[in-house]
Amino acid sequence: MSIEIKIEKAFNGDCIWLRYGRIEKANIIIDSGPGIFERGFKQIIDEINKKNEEVNLLILTHVDNDHILGCKDYIIKNNCQIIKKIWLNGEGVSAYGANQLLSPKNVKKLVELIKEKGIDLITPICEGHEDMINGGKLKVITPKKENVLEVAKLVDKFNLNSSNSITKDLETLYLEDKYEEEDTPTNKASISFIFQYENKKIAFLGDSVATDVIEGLNKYFSECKMNLVKIAHHGSKHNTNCELVKKLGATKFIISKNKKVDKETISRIVNSCEKAEIYCNYNWWRSTNYFNEQDKEKYIDTGRLVIDERNLIVISNEENI
Repeated sequence: MSIEIKIEKAFNGDCIWLRYGRIEKANIIIDSGPGIFERGFKQIIDEINKKNEEVNLLILTHVDNDHILGCKDYIIKNNCQIIKKIWLNGEGVSAYGANQLLSPKNVKKLVELIKEKGIDLITPICEGHEDMINGGKLKVITPKKENVLEVAKLVDKFNLNSSNSITKDLETLYLEDKYEEEDTPTNKASISFIFQYENKKIAFLGDSVATDVIEGLNKYFSECKMNLVKIAHHGSKHNTNCELVKKLGATKFIISKNKKVDKETISRIVNSCEKAEIYCNYNWWRSTNYFNEQDKEKYIDTGRLVIDERNLIVISNEENI
């Protein structure tokens, strides 16, 4: 058994390719990146096609541009028979105004395209939804139905341009920590789910918020620990808190981003578990003097924090990941 997780270099968006199976392989693509990742998305599809395999499921976790636009042109230009099913909470978008800066103004056309191509569109996807694909189980833990409905109103109250506090060391950030959760409707409506295959559990958290994920975990996975976690919203400090990291019980994490991550998030991760390994698709921490001498001495040199630019993770049944 092996699970391959490829964190695509989708600029400042998300696109993760999950491939697994003992003999027959299944492919799940989680988000498709922004519009500038169109070529990268097509390359994934072409590679799957060369293997004589199919895209069993494309999950578009929510309707922001950095998650949905990478696949749009591919769907326009191709017959899309290779894509068997799509999860997307994109219905009910007539309420979005033409001057809206977020992507709900784009999703109506995408929904129409998916239907025109005859792809099986599954919607709404809310907590409790389950699917079985090639022996792998997907269990959705967010969003709540009311958060999906709220996206149709799209009252965007949150400024996404949060600042980074890299002048402080990780320990000080932890001691001074105050978690302030975002309330952006599109992100609160993000699909997050647990992928279970044989004895492994991997959490893919989309752009969801900590309190909703914790509630979902308590409802569906109260005693379970995750082997690997894709951290929400590109590592934003407004989506991950210490309580969530402890609840997940993982020591290995994925962050998808091409710019520096909020240092508060790294502090919460490394101070909420005995040892943390973080896999990234870009080496943003090296070019920004992100870690200071205190960080290196207390966390990196001691091995409490390992951060690695590795966009391909391969998990075997024997690995203790």
